[in-house]
Amino acid sequence: MWRFAGGWIAVCDAVRDAPVVGVGVAADPVGLQLEVVDGTAYGVDFASPTTLADLRRRTPEMAMPRPTGDPPHPDVQALLATL
Repeated sequence: MWRFAGGWIAVCDAVRDAPVVGVGVAADPVGLQLEVVDGTAYGVDFASPTTLADLRRRTPEMAMPRPTGDPPHPDVQALLATL
């Protein structure tokens, strides 16, 4: 798990050729568990491909939140200073 600017990212590579990424902002990852499940119970076919265009069509409610704060979080400031 990698923490940055008040958020975190975790990667699970338990399924060959299908890495899963979890991203959290303003949520603690303690107790987070990623499991391989059948999508039928969720009305999803996990075997069907997902494209970047599919992800762009998501509603604003499903999108990752934009960075907030003025000034930006110190981690973001440090990153921007290196660019």
